[in-house]
Parts: sequence; C-alpha cells; structure tokens
Amino acid sequence: MDSIFTISLKDFIIHTIIGILDFERKNKQKIIIDIDIVYKNIEILDYSILHDLILKIFNENQFYYLEDAINHIENEITSNFKYLINVDITIKKPDIFSDCIAVVHKKLKLENLLD
Repeated sequence: MDSIFTISLKDFIIHTIIGILDFERKNKQKIIIDIDIVYKNIEILDYSILHDLILKIFNENQFYYLEDAINHIENEITSNFKYLINVDITIKKPDIFSDCIAVVHKKLKLENLLD
C-alpha cells in the first residue's frame, strides 16, 4: 500500500514584479508563498526541485494579479509532478497595506489521480 505524504514550502519570500498599480509594475515587491502538496509516495517529490521551479516562475514572469501567479504555479506543479492528491497555494503581499496583509489562496483537489 502506498503512503500519503504532504510536502510544504512555507514562508517562501520572493521579490518580484506583481500587481496592477504603476509602482508595482516598476518596483519589485515582497511576496510570501506557502505551498502544500499532498501526494502518493509512489515517487519521491523532491522539495529542492519544487523550490527551484517556484523561483524560476517568478524570475521569468511578471504577473498583474495574484490569481494569475497562483494559476501559473498550479500548472507548473501539475505538469512536473505525478501522483498529486491536493495542491494548496497561498500568496501574500505583506507590504501593500499598512494595516493588513493581502492574501489569495487556491485549493486544488486532484482526486482522479488516486487510482
């Protein structure tokens, strides 16, 4: 019987161009990414590959919306890793407001891969 595991990257800080405001298009800003991936341990999911994949996404792309960035991360994860059950992705913009943190979260269930 295969084991079910969760691999996570927490508080992953990246400085990138993201947002729709003029100053956001000109200056990199800090985002914080949290990713949880539940998978069947048929193959090892290497967290260093996941880490490098996320860095590559933000080094090669600029996004207008957090939702677009999350969808891009989701597409890359589901294209590069097998035996996924759930993928949870959160992106936070801690510095955009002085009184709160802007957060977008997506939970993806891949139940069809449980077979």
